[in-house]
Amino acid sequence: MPKLRDRLREDYRPLKANEVRLIEVSRDDNKGITIDVETSDLRDPSTCFKTISYVWGEKQNVATIRIENEQKRLSIPRNAYAALELICEESSSFKIHELFWIDCICINQSDEDEKSRQIRLMEDIFMLSNHSIVWLGPRSHDSDEAMALLQELATRRRELEAAYKITHRRVTPDDLSKDRRWNALEALLLRPWWRRVWTFQEFILPKGSMTLWCGGKNITRGALRDAIYAIWICKPDHLIDHDSWQAAWERRRVLQHVSKQEGVVKTSLLALMAYNGSNLVHKPVDRIYGVFGALTSRDERDMVQSLEICVGVGSTYTALVKAWIKTHAKLDIICYASIFTGRSPISEKRKLPSWVPNWSLPTGTFVVPLMVSEGDNFVPVWSVPGHEKYNASRATRPNCTFFDDGLRLQCAGIAIDYIDGLGAIDDENCPLVQSRWHHECATAWSLNSEPPNRRELPTSTTEELLDIVIRCLVLDRQDRYLNQPVRVENFRNDFLEKLLADKVEHDGLSRDFRNWYHKNRDLRIRGTRLEDLCKRSAPRSPPAHTSKEERNLPDNPQRPNQLWANGSSIDDYARGSHGNGISERPAGRSHLHSIWLQGASHTERDRRQ
Repeated sequence: MPKLRDRLREDYRPLKANEVRLIEVSRDDNKGITIDVETSDLRDPSTCFKTISYVWGEKQNVATIRIENEQKRLSIPRNAYAALELICEESSSFKIHELFWIDCICINQSDEDEKSRQIRLMEDIFMLSNHSIVWLGPRSHDSDEAMALLQELATRRRELEAAYKITHRRVTPDDLSKDRRWNALEALLLRPWWRRVWTFQEFILPKGSMTLWCGGKNITRGALRDAIYAIWICKPDHLIDHDSWQAAWERRRVLQHVSKQEGVVKTSLLALMAYNGSNLVHKPVDRIYGVFGALTSRDERDMVQSLEICVGVGSTYTALVKAWIKTHAKLDIICYASIFTGRSPISEKRKLPSWVPNWSLPTGTFVVPLMVSEGDNFVPVWSVPGHEKYNASRATRPNCTFFDDGLRLQCAGIAIDYIDGLGAIDDENCPLVQSRWHHECATAWSLNSEPPNRRELPTSTTEELLDIVIRCLVLDRQDRYLNQPVRVENFRNDFLEKLLADKVEHDGLSRDFRNWYHKNRDLRIRGTRLEDLCKRSAPRSPPAHTSKEERNLPDNPQRPNQLWANGSSIDDYARGSHGNGISERPAGRSHLHSIWLQGASHTERDRRQ
C-alpha cells in the first residue's frame, strides 16, 4: 500500500521489549471508525485482548479512521476497516471497551526496525490472545448460503463419518448432491485469506477460541475443522472444485499435527515451507516467518531467530540454506531446489545459486515433497509414528565448503555406481540415452574407481526385469505415508493391459502414458528392450480394474494389515495419487514422465548437465 505519512505514524512512541499496541474501537458521530490506542506488556497476565486476522487487499484501496480525542487520522486497508466495522456492528459478540490487536495499526508500518521486532512477537501475540477473529471479507450475494452449508456439514460430520467407517467409501449423500449451495461454498473457500502465508500461522497459533466471519455470519474454528473433514468424506468433486477446499484442508491438517501430536512429531521448517508452497508471499522472508509459529523443533526455531532478515531472494534464501546445513549437518535442503525452481516474481538483489531453493515461487502442496523429507511431513495423523527409511548416509557428516562469497557450494561424495541409460521424457533436451550394457563401460566411468563387474550380477527372468520397472514407476518405499508394500502383480497386469491394448483410450492420461512408452520402448534394461519385456509377458488374472468403487475398496485404509496398493492402478500413480518423488513438471503432468530406470531419473540428468 502507499507509504503512509499520517500524523499518527510520526507520533508512534517506540515500543519496549515484549510491548504491543492495542486499540479500542467505536463509532464516531458521523458513523466513521474511531480508535483509542494504548500499550501493554505481553508478560502482564492481566493483559486481555483479541487478535484480528485478515488480508490487506489492493494497495490503493484504503479507508481513514480517526484517533479519539486528537485531530489525527490514519489510512488503513479497506479490508481492515471492514473488520473494525464488524466489531462495532456485532454488539452481541463484542463488548464495549474490549481491546484488539491488528497489524496495520498496532505496528508502525513506517519503522522497519519495529516491524522486524514485532514480526518476531507475532507468535506470542496470537497465542496469548483470549480470542481470535478471522475476517474473510464482506458479505456477497451467496456468502450467507456458503456459511450455512459449512455449519450443516459440521453438524453432520459424525453421521457422515459413521457411514464411511461402515462402507469404507467416500460418497456424497443424495440430499447433499442436490444441494445448490456448493457453488457458494466454492467461492467462499477461494477468498484470498485461505491462501496467504501469514494467515496460515494466524489460524494455527491461537490457543484460545476463534471465529471466522464473512459479513455478519460466523463459524468457530472447531466447527470449520468438522466441516472440512465432512467435505473430504463426501468427496464432492462433481459439485465443487477440488482445489477450492484444499487450502482449508491443509490448515486443518497442520493444526491437527500441532495440537494433537505435540511431543510426538516435530514439525520441521522444510516440511512447513513445502506444505504451504501454494500460499502467496509478498517478500522472500514471508515464506520463513509466515510458518515460524508452527515450528516445534527447538534447533530450527533458534536457527530462524538467529537469521538476519536480508534484502532480496538470493540473500535471504542463501543465508537460510547455509544456516540449515550448519544446524543439521546434512545437505537435504538443497534437494528442494528441484521443486522451488524458476525465475522469481519478486525482485532479486543478487542471483540465486542453483543449489538454493527459490521459495518465493508458488508451487503445489507437497505432503511428502522429497525422499529426504520422509521424516518430517504432514501425512495423516493415523500414520504417525512411522519408520524413516531414507538414511543412506547414516551418521556421516557432509564434506562441503562454501566459497566465492558464499555463492558456490563444493561437496564431496561417494561413488556407488554409474548411470547406465536414461529414459526419455516429453522434452527435446531430455532424449533417451541408451544403456551401454553390451559395450565397454570403462570409458563411461568418469570417477576415480573401476566400474562394477556387470557379469557378477544375477541373471534375471523377464518377469523379474518387468517387476523392476513396475517398482521404479510406483516408488516402492515404506515411509510414513506410503507405508504399505506394493503388490507388484496388480500393477504389472494394469501396466501391460494399457500398453498392449489394441484400442487406444481417448483420455489424456492414457495418451500421455502411451506416449511415454513410445519414447522409451527401445531402452534396454540389463540388455533387454522395454518393448520386448512387455511383449514377452502376458497379463494375468485378475484383470485390471478402472476404479476403487467397482472393487468396493477403501480410499484411505488405516489398518497396517490392509494392502491398499492392492486397490490402486497404474493410473493412480500417473495422476500423482501416490508417487512422491522429485517432480519438475508443470501441474497435471504424468508421474510416469519421471520414471526411474537403471537407478536414474531425468532429474539426475539435469544435475549432471
